Amino acid sequence: DQDEEQWHAVKISSAANTARSEQSLLADIRHPFIIRFFGSTCDVFKSYMLVEACLYGDLASLLRSADTSTQKLSEAQALAIAVRLVSALQYIHGKGILYRDLKPENVILADRGLIKLVRR
Repeated sequence: DQDEEQWHAVKISSAANTARSEQSLLADIRHPFIIRFFGSTCDVFKSYMLVEACLYGDLASLLRSADTSTQKLSEAQALAIAVRLVSALQYIHGKGILYRDLKPENVILADRGLIKLVRR
């Protein structure tokens, strides 16, 4: 929806080859549970990627806080996260891409309880 306010983030990388590889992969990916890529630029020192901003932390932080608080992650919430992760992985594997860094830190929390798979 174009009327909806949308936040963006800039991912800065000093590893130019890795950044270019990531940019070319993300440019062809459109999935609701994978971070959205909008464009990139670079200078002689760094690469800059404009991506969708997800402002609610990552799954690792959510799991740590659930361990120490009285408000635990429900079975339904855990199942929803798992189903969304499987959907994202099926999509990228269907494109011939192998995601080799699946960990809670690379699952970020988006608005309305959604998750987004990223590569940090």
